[in-house]
Parts: sequence; structure tokens; C-alpha cells
Amino acid sequence: MPKRPWEYKEKLYDSVLVVPAGTKHDSGFMHIAVIGCYIEEKIEKYEICAYPDDISWYFPTIKYPEFEYAQVRTDCYYPQGVMRFHGRGKFTVSEALSSVDVKFIPDKS
Repeated sequence: MPKRPWEYKEKLYDSVLVVPAGTKHDSGFMHIAVIGCYIEEKIEKYEICAYPDDISWYFPTIKYPEFEYAQVRTDCYYPQGVMRFHGRGKFTVSEALSSVDVKFIPDKS
């Protein structure tokens, strides 16, 4: 799978996959492969954005007077156990440092 240059952070992704990398970070926690998924010329493509040991998630919610609901959903591929984050919008992934920020930008519709 292609790896994104570590400092690159401008791409928008349709979904983000989170996969335990199986290697140990200096912190004592496991590396996490953060994989961006996007469509290019009607073909789904993937790239490894980073191998952090820590992820910060920035997901806005929609609030109504009576209730609040999430715009980002998570499911898990079976049997691999790969977590997929998706919603009606795009994701950004910050530069590939030991901590990574994943932000969701909702569609305007």
C-alpha cells in the first residue's frame, strides 16, 4: 500500500481505516496504521497516512433542542477487525508524527 509523505496533510478522504500495526512505539503503546480511503477515477484507493501511537479525533455533532447526533459512524470489517470511520463528508489526517489529528468536515447539504 502506498505511504503518504510524512509532512503531507492536504488530501481529503472519504473514510479512514484504523489498523493495529503490530509494532511497539517508544511510548510502550502499539503503532496504529491510519489509512485514508478516497475515490479517484471511479476506483477506491488507499494510502497509509501515518503510524502514530495516539490519535485525536475532531468530529462535530449536530445539535437540535431535543437531541444531538453524531455525524461520524464506525464499523468494523469482519474478520480482520479493521475499524472504518465514515460519514457524509470528508476527513483530513495531520502530518505523520507520533500523535495524529483526524478531523471530519461535514457535507454542506
